[in-house]
Amino acid sequence: NIGSSTAAGLELDVEYSATDALSLTFSLGLVDAKFDEVISYLPDGTATDISDTYNITNTPDTTANFAVSYEIESSLGNFVVNGNYYYRSDYVLSPTDLLVTQDGYGLLNFGVNWYSEDGDWTAALQWKNVTDEEYIVGTYAFVTPQDDGSYLPGLGGDNRLIGYYGDPQTVAFTVGYQF
Repeated sequence: NIGSSTAAGLELDVEYSATDALSLTFSLGLVDAKFDEVISYLPDGTATDISDTYNITNTPDTTANFAVSYEIESSLGNFVVNGNYYYRSDYVLSPTDLLVTQDGYGLLNFGVNWYSEDGDWTAALQWKNVTDEEYIVGTYAFVTPQDDGSYLPGLGGDNRLIGYYGDPQTVAFTVGYQF
C-alpha cells in the first residue's frame, strides 16, 4: 500500500546419495530486494518519496544449508544420524532507518533418531544451535530516531524498541509410541 519494490533472486537445491545409507544436501538462496518508491505526505499535503529510508525486512542476501544424513540398520532397529549447518547473511529487522539489524550467523545442529523394527516405537535426541549463537528473529520498533542519535516516541507515543531472539542451544529427547 505504500509503494513499489523489486526483488530478484536465485535458489539452488542439490541432493546427493553418496551410498544407500549416506545422503548429502545443499541449498543456496540469493536475493536482491529493495523498495523502489515509498510515498509519504508532508503536513502540507505534498507527496515525497522516502524509499531511501525504507528496507525490505527479514530478507538476507544469502542463505545456505548443508546437511548430512546417515542411516544405520541394526538388530535394535534403524538409526538415522544427521547434522546440518544453516547460514543467513546480515539482514534488517525494522522497515525504517535501520533501527534493528542482525549480522550474518550460522546454526549448527545434530541429531540421532531411532525407529523400532516393528515401527511402533521412535526416539530422538536433538542438539540444536550447538554453538549457542545469539540472533534476532523479530522486532517491534516503535521509536523515531533523531539526528543526534537519540530516540523520540513513535506513532501514538509508543517508545518501545524490542528484539526477539531465536532459540539458544537446546538439547531435546523425545520418545513416541504408535498404536
